[in-house]
Amino acid sequence: PDVIVIYQESIERISASDDEIKERVREVVFHEVGHYFGLSEKDLRDIED
Repeated sequence: PDVIVIYQESIERISASDDEIKERVREVVFHEVGHYFGLSEKDLRDIED
């Protein structure tokens, strides 16, 4: 994608702290960039583990 959209209210609603918000945003961006470069969900899980 040329643009990654982060839904602020959704992220804030499921996060308990500012640090958790930062981590969830990092995860979303990581996933979307990974998909852009052709990585599957399994590939991304393997990298995260």
